[in-house]
Amino acid sequence: MAGLRSGGRLPRIARRCARLPLTSGSSFRQCTQDGSPNGVVRQGQEPVLAWHGRQSRDGAQPQCLVLYLNTDPSLCPSVLETGESDLLESATWSTSLYNLICYGSDEEGIFHSQAGTSAFPRERVLRSGEYTPDELVARYGEHLGRLAGFPALVVAETGWGSRPRARLSRVMNIHAEGRNVHFRYQHLETDEFTSQDVFERLNLTFEQWERARTHWAVKRGDVVARLLEFFASRSRRERPTFFEVEEWPLPILGHVAVMMPFKAEFDPVYEAITDACRSLDLDTRRVDELHGPRRIVDDIFAIIMQSAVVVSDITGMNPNVLYETGLAHARNRNVILITQDSKFPFDISSYRVVKYLSDTEGLVGLRNDLRESLRSVGLGL
Repeated sequence: MAGLRSGGRLPRIARRCARLPLTSGSSFRQCTQDGSPNGVVRQGQEPVLAWHGRQSRDGAQPQCLVLYLNTDPSLCPSVLETGESDLLESATWSTSLYNLICYGSDEEGIFHSQAGTSAFPRERVLRSGEYTPDELVARYGEHLGRLAGFPALVVAETGWGSRPRARLSRVMNIHAEGRNVHFRYQHLETDEFTSQDVFERLNLTFEQWERARTHWAVKRGDVVARLLEFFASRSRRERPTFFEVEEWPLPILGHVAVMMPFKAEFDPVYEAITDACRSLDLDTRRVDELHGPRRIVDDIFAIIMQSAVVVSDITGMNPNVLYETGLAHARNRNVILITQDSKFPFDISSYRVVKYLSDTEGLVGLRNDLRESLRSVGLGL
């Protein structure tokens, strides 16, 4: 699709977005058409830009990630001067083609770090007659570097009951070397979504068994628009009715939510948890640290939903902690269970649990084990 001509003007709503810095203190809702935190701006039938609203890690500033699609970057200098110009080089992204990079599982390193390098089997990249149209194989098969012009969906094979994660990414410096194709990647920060969502819920076209085979294909479709539509639709469906929230979806703040008994004997445990998190540059939050007129259950819900991970101390099977842990599981949060107990109920026994002792040596071990557990879910890398 052709982009805007040089010297053209962005639509009014797009110019408004372009003036909004990534760390603007003004409400992100000011630059949306319908109050939702995601959207696509079109000029005629052509997508011009997409945006995704999110909250900064400390919760103090709303952030606006704007992706300019097929637009001359010179038309949006204020955004490109915000310090994320490398990320926004996606200004040249195609809105009609995208890379689908399907790994065998989401245990690969690319799923656990925000940026880095990866390798993919050369024999599985743009194979003729397999998921990529022949004319696109002919056009790009010997010119892999050109694939950097397309957004990438990084997914993993899905089987019965599996929900491997997925990422929207930029891929760069793509080149064949030996039996592999090597490339750099930069994931974009979006709401969480899974490989199953990609294959079943994004209204993209896939062939039979494609979800069960490791491959790199070039597909037709406006993947950024489909993702934004999916996020908006999911947000409308999932807004809670029991818990009171001022906005939905709640912005992810990136802290570690700690659920544990509020007894003096657990203060050294909380200190050990806090130390482990600080060593990875992560903040901790506990509901007893909040003050205000809201119901405590609403504060608990917000702390869990806005967290990067939940740490639950199930020592003594405290009913409040079990309720909060179940809520975190039901809302698809990453949960790390810790305990001083040796036995647990059947419903919990199938989960991996970090066991610790409450003496000085035991708390040192808890810090180390918890640090590794946080790294295992992609934090502090």
